[in-house]
Amino acid sequence: MRLGYDSKRLFRNFTGLGNYSRTTLWNLVAHYPDEAYHLYTPPFGENPVTTPFRTLANVDVHTAPFKSTASLWRSYGVVRELKRHRIELYHGLSHELPLGLQAAGIRSVVTVHDLIFRTHPQLYPLIDRTIYHLKTRYACRTADRVVAISEATKSQIVAEYGIPAEKIDVVYQSCDPLFFDDRTVDMARLRQRYTLPDRYLLFVGSITRRKNLEIVLEAYTQLDDRHRLPIIVVGRGSKHRAELERHRAFGTASPYLHWIDDLSDDLALKTLYRNATALIYPSLAEGFGLPVVEALLSRTPVITSDRSSLPEAGGPDSLYIDPTDAATVATAVARLLDDPDLAQQMREKGYHYALNRFGPTATASSMMGVYRKILAR
Repeated sequence: MRLGYDSKRLFRNFTGLGNYSRTTLWNLVAHYPDEAYHLYTPPFGENPVTTPFRTLANVDVHTAPFKSTASLWRSYGVVRELKRHRIELYHGLSHELPLGLQAAGIRSVVTVHDLIFRTHPQLYPLIDRTIYHLKTRYACRTADRVVAISEATKSQIVAEYGIPAEKIDVVYQSCDPLFFDDRTVDMARLRQRYTLPDRYLLFVGSITRRKNLEIVLEAYTQLDDRHRLPIIVVGRGSKHRAELERHRAFGTASPYLHWIDDLSDDLALKTLYRNATALIYPSLAEGFGLPVVEALLSRTPVITSDRSSLPEAGGPDSLYIDPTDAATVATAVARLLDDPDLAQQMREKGYHYALNRFGPTATASSMMGVYRKILAR
Protein backbone atom coordinates (compact mmCIF):
# COMPACT_ATOMS: atom_id res chain seq x y z
CA MET A 1 0.00 0.00 0.00
CA ARG A 2 1.04 3.57 -0.68
CA LEU A 3 -0.29 5.51 2.30
CA GLY A 4 -0.40 9.29 2.75
CA TYR A 5 -0.79 11.19 6.02
CA ASP A 6 -1.60 14.73 7.07
CA SER A 7 1.48 15.17 9.25
CA LYS A 8 1.33 18.82 10.28
CA ARG A 9 0.79 17.94 13.91
CA LEU A 10 3.24 15.05 13.85
CA PHE A 11 6.05 17.52 13.13
CA ARG A 12 4.76 20.71 14.76
CA ASN A 13 2.61 19.78 17.75
CA PHE A 14 4.16 18.33 20.89
CA THR A 15 1.06 17.68 22.98
CA GLY A 16 -2.04 15.52 22.42
CA LEU A 17 -2.67 15.56 18.66
CA GLY A 18 1.03 15.46 17.86
CA ASN A 19 1.58 12.56 20.25
CA TYR A 20 -1.30 10.67 18.62
CA SER A 21 0.16 11.21 15.14
CA ARG A 22 3.66 10.12 16.11
CA THR A 23 2.58 7.06 18.07
CA THR A 24 0.16 5.92 15.35
CA LEU A 25 2.75 6.25 12.57
CA TRP A 26 5.57 4.75 14.62
CA ASN A 27 3.55 1.65 15.46
CA LEU A 28 2.31 1.19 11.90
CA VAL A 29 5.82 1.48 10.45
CA ALA A 30 7.18 -0.95 13.06
CA HIS A 31 4.48 -3.58 12.55
CA TYR A 32 3.93 -3.19 8.79
CA PRO A 33 7.35 -2.33 7.33
CA ASP A 34 6.46 -3.46 3.81
CA GLU A 35 4.04 -0.58 3.26
CA ALA A 36 5.09 2.84 1.90
CA TYR A 37 4.36 5.79 4.20
CA HIS A 38 4.29 9.34 2.81
CA LEU A 39 4.04 12.22 5.31
CA TYR A 40 2.78 15.63 4.12
CA THR A 41 3.47 18.69 6.24
CA PRO A 42 4.05 22.44 6.20
CA PRO A 43 7.69 23.43 6.83
CA PHE A 44 8.89 22.59 10.33
CA GLY A 45 11.91 22.99 12.58
CA GLU A 46 14.17 20.16 13.64
CA ASN A 47 13.23 18.40 16.87
CA PRO A 48 14.68 15.20 18.37
CA VAL A 49 11.16 13.85 18.82
CA THR A 50 10.47 13.95 15.08
CA THR A 51 13.95 13.30 13.65
CA PRO A 52 13.48 9.48 13.57
CA PHE A 53 10.69 9.82 11.01
CA ARG A 54 13.17 11.37 8.56
CA THR A 55 15.55 8.42 8.80
CA LEU A 56 13.22 5.46 8.17
CA ALA A 57 13.67 3.67 4.84
CA ASN A 58 9.96 3.23 4.15
CA VAL A 59 8.93 6.78 5.16
CA ASP A 60 9.09 9.79 2.83
CA VAL A 61 8.51 13.30 4.18
CA HIS A 62 7.09 15.91 1.80
CA THR A 63 6.90 19.59 2.80
CA ALA A 64 4.92 22.46 1.33
CA PRO A 65 7.03 24.36 -1.22
CA PHE A 66 6.39 27.78 0.35
CA LYS A 67 5.81 28.61 4.00
CA SER A 68 3.58 31.55 3.10
CA THR A 69 1.06 29.32 1.29
CA ALA A 70 1.40 26.19 3.45
CA SER A 71 -2.19 26.38 4.72
CA LEU A 72 -3.59 26.49 1.18
CA TRP A 73 -1.26 23.68 0.14
CA ARG A 74 -2.47 21.53 3.02
CA SER A 75 -6.15 22.13 2.15
CA TYR A 76 -5.95 22.07 -1.66
CA GLY A 77 -2.54 21.74 -3.28
CA VAL A 78 -1.48 18.57 -1.50
CA VAL A 79 -3.88 16.55 -3.66
CA ARG A 80 -1.63 17.11 -6.68
CA GLU A 81 1.27 15.73 -4.64
CA LEU A 82 -0.78 12.70 -3.65
CA LYS A 83 -1.58 11.93 -7.28
CA ARG A 84 2.05 12.36 -8.30
CA HIS A 85 3.15 9.95 -5.56
CA ARG A 86 0.39 7.46 -6.49
CA ILE A 87 -1.10 7.50 -2.99
CA GLU A 88 -3.88 4.94 -2.62
CA LEU A 89 -5.22 6.02 0.77
CA TYR A 90 -4.90 9.33 2.62
CA HIS A 91 -5.34 9.54 6.40
CA GLY A 92 -6.26 12.83 8.04
CA LEU A 93 -4.96 12.26 11.55
CA SER A 94 -6.85 15.10 13.23
CA HIS A 95 -10.34 15.99 11.99
CA GLU A 96 -9.33 17.34 8.55
CA LEU A 97 -9.16 16.23 4.93
CA PRO A 98 -8.10 18.29 1.91
CA LEU A 99 -10.62 19.22 -0.74
CA GLY A 100 -10.62 17.22 -3.95
CA LEU A 101 -9.66 13.73 -2.76
CA GLN A 102 -12.80 12.12 -4.14
CA ALA A 103 -12.44 13.79 -7.54
CA ALA A 104 -8.84 12.59 -7.66
CA GLY A 105 -9.91 9.01 -6.96
CA ILE A 106 -7.96 8.81 -3.69
CA ARG A 107 -9.57 6.88 -0.84
CA SER A 108 -9.55 8.52 2.59
CA VAL A 109 -10.04 8.05 6.30
CA VAL A 110 -10.16 10.70 9.01
CA THR A 111 -9.50 10.37 12.73
CA VAL A 112 -11.86 12.29 15.01
CA HIS A 113 -10.59 12.66 18.55
CA ASP A 114 -13.54 14.35 20.22
CA LEU A 115 -16.42 16.75 19.62
CA ILE A 116 -15.95 18.71 22.83
CA PHE A 117 -16.28 21.92 20.81
CA ARG A 118 -19.87 20.78 20.17
CA THR A 119 -20.75 19.17 23.51
CA HIS A 120 -19.06 21.86 25.65
CA PRO A 121 -19.13 24.98 23.42
CA GLN A 122 -18.59 27.28 26.40
CA LEU A 123 -14.98 26.08 26.55
CA TYR A 124 -14.11 27.49 23.09
CA PRO A 125 -14.21 30.91 21.42
CA LEU A 126 -16.94 31.17 18.78
CA ILE A 127 -14.55 31.42 15.83
CA ASP A 128 -12.55 28.37 16.94
CA ARG A 129 -15.52 26.09 17.47
CA THR A 130 -17.07 27.21 14.16
CA ILE A 131 -13.91 26.31 12.23
CA TYR A 132 -13.55 22.99 14.06
CA HIS A 133 -17.19 22.16 13.34
CA LEU A 134 -17.02 22.94 9.62
CA LYS A 135 -13.77 21.04 9.05
CA THR A 136 -14.85 18.01 11.06
CA ARG A 137 -18.30 17.77 9.50
CA TYR A 138 -16.84 17.99 5.98
CA ALA A 139 -14.21 15.34 6.72
CA CYS A 140 -16.71 12.93 8.28
CA ARG A 141 -19.10 13.27 5.37
CA THR A 142 -16.52 12.88 2.59
CA ALA A 143 -14.17 10.25 4.06
CA ASP A 144 -14.60 6.63 3.05
CA ARG A 145 -14.43 5.75 6.72
CA VAL A 146 -14.10 7.57 10.03
CA VAL A 147 -11.85 6.47 12.89
CA ALA A 148 -13.01 7.44 16.38
CA ILE A 149 -10.52 7.05 19.21
CA SER A 150 -13.22 5.86 21.63
CA GLU A 151 -16.77 4.55 21.69
CA ALA A 152 -17.76 7.81 23.36
CA THR A 153 -16.43 9.82 20.42
CA LYS A 154 -18.16 7.47 17.97
CA SER A 155 -21.50 8.09 19.69
CA GLN A 156 -20.94 11.85 19.49
CA ILE A 157 -20.17 11.69 15.75
CA VAL A 158 -23.40 9.80 15.13
CA ALA A 159 -25.43 12.20 17.28
CA GLU A 160 -23.90 15.48 16.08
CA TYR A 161 -23.35 14.81 12.38
CA GLY A 162 -25.70 11.95 11.54
CA ILE A 163 -22.87 9.76 10.27
CA PRO A 164 -23.99 6.11 10.11
CA ALA A 165 -22.49 4.08 12.93
CA GLU A 166 -21.40 1.39 10.46
CA LYS A 167 -19.11 3.94 8.74
CA ILE A 168 -17.15 4.55 11.97
CA ASP A 169 -14.40 2.31 13.34
CA VAL A 170 -13.17 2.66 16.92
CA VAL A 171 -9.38 2.38 17.01
CA TYR A 172 -7.93 3.15 20.41
CA GLN A 173 -4.84 5.25 20.90
CA SER A 174 -1.61 3.73 22.17
CA CYS A 175 1.16 5.36 24.22
CA ASP A 176 4.75 6.32 23.63
CA PRO A 177 6.82 3.12 23.33
CA LEU A 178 8.74 3.96 26.51
CA PHE A 179 5.64 3.08 28.54
CA PHE A 180 6.03 -0.53 27.40
CA ASP A 181 9.53 -1.06 28.82
CA ASP A 182 11.24 -0.67 32.19
CA ARG A 183 13.24 2.50 31.55
CA THR A 184 13.02 5.27 34.16
CA VAL A 185 15.23 8.05 35.48
CA ASP A 186 16.66 8.40 38.97
CA MET A 187 13.75 9.40 41.22
CA ALA A 188 16.16 10.79 43.82
CA ARG A 189 17.40 13.31 41.25
CA LEU A 190 13.84 14.29 40.35
CA ARG A 191 12.99 14.76 44.00
CA GLN A 192 16.00 16.98 44.46
CA ARG A 193 15.37 19.04 41.31
CA TYR A 194 11.69 19.68 42.01
CA THR A 195 11.67 19.36 45.83
CA LEU A 196 9.22 16.48 45.67
CA PRO A 197 7.68 14.56 48.59
CA ASP A 198 7.98 10.81 49.10
CA ARG A 199 4.23 10.17 48.64
CA TYR A 200 2.00 12.14 46.34
CA LEU A 201 -1.00 12.18 44.06
CA LEU A 202 -0.27 13.10 40.45
CA PHE A 203 -2.24 15.33 38.08
CA VAL A 204 -1.09 15.41 34.43
CA GLY A 205 -2.64 17.73 31.86
CA SER A 206 -2.99 21.29 30.69
CA ILE A 207 -4.23 23.70 33.33
CA THR A 208 -7.60 24.53 31.77
CA ARG A 209 -11.24 24.62 32.82
CA ARG A 210 -11.89 21.31 31.08
CA LYS A 211 -9.21 19.47 33.05
CA ASN A 212 -11.08 20.57 36.17
CA LEU A 213 -8.33 20.83 38.78
CA GLU A 214 -10.62 23.04 40.87
CA ILE A 215 -12.74 20.05 41.90
CA VAL A 216 -9.62 18.59 43.54
CA LEU A 217 -9.10 21.85 45.42
CA GLU A 218 -12.67 21.63 46.69
CA ALA A 219 -12.19 17.98 47.67
CA TYR A 220 -9.20 18.94 49.81
CA THR A 221 -11.45 21.13 51.96
CA GLN A 222 -13.41 17.95 52.80
CA LEU A 223 -10.47 15.62 53.54
CA ASP A 224 -8.83 15.29 56.92
CA ASP A 225 -5.11 15.93 57.27
CA ARG A 226 -4.02 12.30 56.96
CA HIS A 227 -5.70 12.01 53.55
CA ARG A 228 -4.29 15.27 52.18
CA LEU A 229 -1.32 13.95 50.25
CA PRO A 230 0.75 16.45 48.26
CA ILE A 231 -0.40 16.82 44.65
CA ILE A 232 2.18 17.13 41.89
CA VAL A 233 0.63 19.08 39.01
CA VAL A 234 2.42 18.49 35.69
CA GLY A 235 1.10 20.87 33.07
CA ARG A 236 0.98 24.39 31.73
CA GLY A 237 -1.68 27.06 31.67
CA SER A 238 -0.80 30.28 33.42
CA LYS A 239 -4.12 31.97 32.62
CA HIS A 240 -6.27 29.33 34.28
CA ARG A 241 -3.76 28.83 37.07
CA ALA A 242 -4.31 32.47 37.99
CA GLU A 243 -8.05 31.74 38.14
CA LEU A 244 -7.40 28.72 40.37
CA GLU A 245 -5.43 30.90 42.76
CA ARG A 246 -8.56 33.01 43.23
CA HIS A 247 -10.73 29.94 43.91
CA ARG A 248 -12.32 29.83 47.35
CA ALA A 249 -10.69 26.47 48.11
CA PHE A 250 -7.19 27.48 47.02
CA GLY A 251 -6.12 28.60 50.48
CA THR A 252 -6.78 25.13 51.92
CA ALA A 253 -5.24 23.20 49.04
CA SER A 254 -2.30 25.41 48.08
CA PRO A 255 0.17 24.03 50.68
CA TYR A 256 -0.25 20.61 49.06
CA LEU A 257 0.27 21.70 45.43
CA HIS A 258 3.63 21.24 43.71
CA TRP A 259 3.65 22.78 40.21
CA ILE A 260 5.89 21.44 37.44
CA ASP A 261 5.53 23.26 34.11
CA ASP A 262 8.91 22.46 32.55
CA LEU A 263 8.91 18.65 32.41
CA SER A 264 9.93 17.99 28.81
CA ASP A 265 11.50 14.57 29.41
CA ASP A 266 9.01 11.72 28.85
CA LEU A 267 11.13 9.36 30.92
CA ALA A 268 10.90 11.78 33.83
CA LEU A 269 7.12 11.83 33.43
CA LYS A 270 7.01 8.05 33.37
CA THR A 271 9.09 8.00 36.57
CA LEU A 272 6.64 10.38 38.26
CA TYR A 273 3.78 8.06 37.28
CA ARG A 274 5.60 5.00 38.61
CA ASN A 275 6.25 6.57 42.00
CA ALA A 276 2.82 8.17 42.47
CA THR A 277 0.30 6.86 44.96
CA ALA A 278 -2.37 7.51 42.33
CA LEU A 279 -3.19 9.59 39.27
CA ILE A 280 -6.12 11.93 39.82
CA TYR A 281 -7.73 12.99 36.54
CA PRO A 282 -11.12 14.68 37.04
CA SER A 283 -11.60 15.97 33.48
CA LEU A 284 -15.03 17.18 32.44
CA ALA A 285 -14.72 15.66 28.96
CA GLU A 286 -12.16 13.76 26.89
CA GLY A 287 -11.94 12.05 23.54
CA PHE A 288 -9.74 9.39 25.06
CA GLY A 289 -7.73 10.19 28.20
CA LEU A 290 -4.10 9.32 27.49
CA PRO A 291 -2.76 10.15 30.99
CA VAL A 292 -5.10 7.49 32.39
CA VAL A 293 -3.57 4.82 30.15
CA GLU A 294 -0.04 6.05 30.83
CA ALA A 295 -0.70 5.72 34.55
CA LEU A 296 -2.14 2.21 34.21
CA LEU A 297 0.87 1.10 32.18
CA SER A 298 3.05 2.52 34.96
CA ARG A 299 1.18 0.35 37.48
CA THR A 300 -0.32 3.40 39.14
CA PRO A 301 -3.92 3.41 40.46
CA VAL A 302 -6.26 5.86 38.73
CA ILE A 303 -9.03 8.08 40.07
CA THR A 304 -10.90 9.63 37.14
CA SER A 305 -14.26 10.91 35.90
CA ASP A 306 -17.21 8.67 35.22
CA ARG A 307 -18.10 10.25 31.88
CA SER A 308 -17.17 10.61 28.21
CA SER A 309 -14.37 8.20 27.22
CA LEU A 310 -12.68 7.94 30.60
CA PRO A 311 -14.33 4.66 31.72
CA GLU A 312 -13.06 3.12 28.45
CA ALA A 313 -9.52 4.31 29.17
CA GLY A 314 -9.60 3.45 32.87
CA GLY A 315 -11.24 0.04 32.65
CA PRO A 316 -13.09 -1.86 35.38
CA ASP A 317 -10.50 -1.42 38.13
CA SER A 318 -10.11 2.36 38.31
CA LEU A 319 -12.05 4.48 40.79
CA TYR A 320 -14.64 6.79 39.22
CA ILE A 321 -15.88 10.14 40.47
CA ASP A 322 -18.49 12.70 39.47
CA PRO A 323 -16.32 15.57 38.22
CA THR A 324 -18.91 18.09 39.40
CA ASP A 325 -19.12 16.71 42.96
CA ALA A 326 -16.11 17.27 45.23
CA ALA A 327 -17.47 14.82 47.81
CA THR A 328 -17.03 11.93 45.38
CA VAL A 329 -13.42 12.96 44.79
CA ALA A 330 -12.72 13.13 48.53
CA THR A 331 -14.35 9.74 49.08
CA ALA A 332 -12.28 8.10 46.33
CA VAL A 333 -9.00 9.53 47.63
CA ALA A 334 -9.72 8.43 51.19
CA ARG A 335 -10.83 4.97 50.08
CA LEU A 336 -7.66 4.39 48.08
CA LEU A 337 -5.36 5.61 50.84
CA ASP A 338 -7.13 3.53 53.50
CA ASP A 339 -7.07 0.25 51.57
CA PRO A 340 -3.58 -0.93 50.48
CA ASP A 341 -5.02 -4.20 49.15
CA LEU A 342 -7.36 -2.29 46.86
CA ALA A 343 -4.49 -0.12 45.65
CA GLN A 344 -2.38 -3.17 44.84
CA GLN A 345 -5.26 -4.82 42.98
CA MET A 346 -5.75 -1.63 40.96
CA ARG A 347 -2.06 -1.57 40.04
CA GLU A 348 -1.95 -5.12 38.74
CA LYS A 349 -5.36 -5.38 37.08
CA GLY A 350 -5.13 -1.90 35.59
CA TYR A 351 -1.74 -2.65 34.07
CA HIS A 352 -2.93 -5.81 32.33
CA TYR A 353 -6.12 -4.11 31.12
CA ALA A 354 -4.13 -1.29 29.48
CA LEU A 355 -1.46 -3.59 28.07
CA ASN A 356 -4.00 -5.84 26.35
CA ARG A 357 -6.30 -3.11 25.08
CA PHE A 358 -3.95 -0.27 24.17
CA GLY A 359 -0.70 -2.03 23.29
CA PRO A 360 1.08 -1.12 20.05
CA THR A 361 0.37 -4.43 18.32
CA ALA A 362 -3.38 -4.28 18.97
CA THR A 363 -3.79 -0.65 17.95
CA ALA A 364 -1.61 -0.92 14.82
CA SER A 365 -3.48 -4.06 13.74
CA SER A 366 -6.83 -2.32 14.16
CA MET A 367 -5.74 0.68 12.11
CA MET A 368 -4.28 -1.46 9.32
CA GLY A 369 -7.56 -3.38 9.30
CA VAL A 370 -9.41 -0.13 8.57
CA TYR A 371 -7.06 0.64 5.66
CA ARG A 372 -7.52 -2.81 4.16
CA LYS A 373 -11.28 -2.60 4.54
CA ILE A 374 -11.35 0.66 2.57
CA LEU A 375 -9.06 -0.52 -0.23
CA ALA A 376 -10.88 -3.84 -0.58
CA ARG A 377 -14.10 -2.10 -1.62
